[in-house]
Amino acid sequence: MVYDQLGRLTNVFLPGSNAPAPGDSVRFYYSNDATKVPFVKSFRHQANGLWQRSVTTYDGQGREIQTQAGDGTNTNHFTTRSSYDDRGLVVQTTAPFPASGPVVGVSGSVNVVPALDAAPANVQNFVTEYDLLNQPTASRERLGATVKASTTTEYGSWWTKMTPPALRESARSTHRFVATSTGKAGWCRSSWIVRVRAPWSRATATTQLTG
Repeated sequence: MVYDQLGRLTNVFLPGSNAPAPGDSVRFYYSNDATKVPFVKSFRHQANGLWQRSVTTYDGQGREIQTQAGDGTNTNHFTTRSSYDDRGLVVQTTAPFPASGPVVGVSGSVNVVPALDAAPANVQNFVTEYDLLNQPTASRERLGATVKASTTTEYGSWWTKMTPPALRESARSTHRFVATSTGKAGWCRSSWIVRVRAPWSRATATTQLTG
């Protein structure tokens, strides 16, 4: 492995590789322009002789906002986007979505700033909500703006109650007073999970409740 003067990894020689041919197996390039968006580019040598390229872009506080990964043919790539709230907590992350064109930057133009890809309107994404103590209270899987599954978490002084997606969806759709074809009526049951931890112990007990 080779490092630059700032201690950053620049080259990796995997076992079995020879220098200079085929040479290093992985290369890393870092943006050094304080006036531009910071990014890190990596190039991984493949068996077909091509370099699979990827680039991660950061905001002014060093938080990852986008990752572009080449498809292995340097023709198109896949992008993942992340966004943060004013506390610096991740509030939304997209699943990788396809984008046209190769990942920006080859050995002769590694300082070209990558553009931010716009996510499709119906992209799969994951949203997290937090309480005032920065604890996650809800995690939602969405398709565009439509919620497909959600997990909620509640906190007590020594317990945590988590309702996973399947149970939450069941409770939301069936916990109501119904009449059946036999003429009987009653409340449908719902379920949730409660995790309990004693203040003096790290051990937890997980219980599924129905009612």
